[in-house]
Amino acid sequence: MTLNQALNSAGLTLSVMLRPMDPLAATIEEFEAEAFTHIECHCPRCRVTRLRPINWLPRISMGLTLAQLSEQLRCAECGGQLQSVKPWRMEDMLGKPLGRRG
Repeated sequence: MTLNQALNSAGLTLSVMLRPMDPLAATIEEFEAEAFTHIECHCPRCRVTRLRPINWLPRISMGLTLAQLSEQLRCAECGGQLQSVKPWRMEDMLGKPLGRRG
């Protein structure tokens, strides 16, 4: 049985599975599946950007999009509304790992 046949028998298509993720409509679980490990939160009052591990977020926030999550999260320092909430992963910051070249 080929991959397409298996997907068709399950009622799925390959195009649905391979479509790029829309970051504005993606839920926290989808970001976690894409290897994002943290949520970057910026507080304009404190002028501080903090990283919160996704597994530290309350379980109730796991079905939310980033916009919905930003309305619920508060600054750990002052308790104010967060201005910027976005996904974060180490690979985006460091780039490709250096290894043997050539």
